[in-house]
Amino acid sequence: MSGGLVKGKHGNVTRRRLELKRLFLSAEQCLSLMSNRTEIKKVLKTHHFLCGDGYFPQAVCGLPSDLNRYSMTKPERGALTGQNFDACLDFVRTAEGGYSEDPKDLGNWLPDENGRKGVLIGSHYGVSAAMLASWKKPHPVSPDDMRNLDLDTFDAIARSRFWNPLVCTALPPGLDLMVFDFGWNCGVSASARLLQRMVGVTMDGCIGPQTLAALNQMNASDLLPQIDPENLATLHARLGLPPSSGIGPEVKRALECRQTMALLLVLVLSGMQEREYRVRAGFRRWGRGWLARTKRRTETALALVVAAKGRETASGMY
Repeated sequence: MSGGLVKGKHGNVTRRRLELKRLFLSAEQCLSLMSNRTEIKKVLKTHHFLCGDGYFPQAVCGLPSDLNRYSMTKPERGALTGQNFDACLDFVRTAEGGYSEDPKDLGNWLPDENGRKGVLIGSHYGVSAAMLASWKKPHPVSPDDMRNLDLDTFDAIARSRFWNPLVCTALPPGLDLMVFDFGWNCGVSASARLLQRMVGVTMDGCIGPQTLAALNQMNASDLLPQIDPENLATLHARLGLPPSSGIGPEVKRALECRQTMALLLVLVLSGMQEREYRVRAGFRRWGRGWLARTKRRTETALALVVAAKGRETASGMY
């Protein structure tokens, strides 16, 4: 790597240009290359480790203690969810399918410099032509590159462009998949805003301390009024309650007794995502597939909730 000169608030400091394409450089390594905090903060923000309100996951960045003022402690409820990344990634890969060169799908085209259709590159595992071109920069991308996309590259793109920006490691099990897959399908900002709407914070499209704090403080009384009838019926069935329970005290007691708030979070967000799909452009053509994917996403997320609960129970026995 070649050297470069950066002018910061402490004067000119020499640093090396950072090759962060795969985004696995630790904060300690960054500090060894850069001599002021302004620069490390700028680099981490550029590469989606730092959200607008000053948060980036310690588990991802490996922050040293003297930079903790830029971070916040991960919510306790998310402690088990980082191990869900592989399961969430498998879900996306299965939902998106393999290589596609459908000319009617705009995501398969690499736009020219004027923003119009340029070259038909195709897509693979849901990685669009523009996304792979951005990843491979400054090298050109070809249809063969897309056709031969390997799982390691898919994994790295998923982590850096979706999982990390959406701070999925800090989300409760099940909710991580709901936010991650909707973000893959509809965009990171759209997924973040929907979560923010659910928890009642400013919808700026960036998940940070305020969003996570509000999420941790949510209770059944906050969430139950937001649930739609179909998902309420699913909740009743999961809790072993009759449909006549509605959203009354019996449901709230069952949720508190079984400590299944993650179940409610998944079901409420599921209904919100379905409604969001219904008002999006393209619903007439793609809507049936979007709704089917939402149903599969929700079922898989509920299974992740159950699995996490089982791990918690097992760990409590030792």
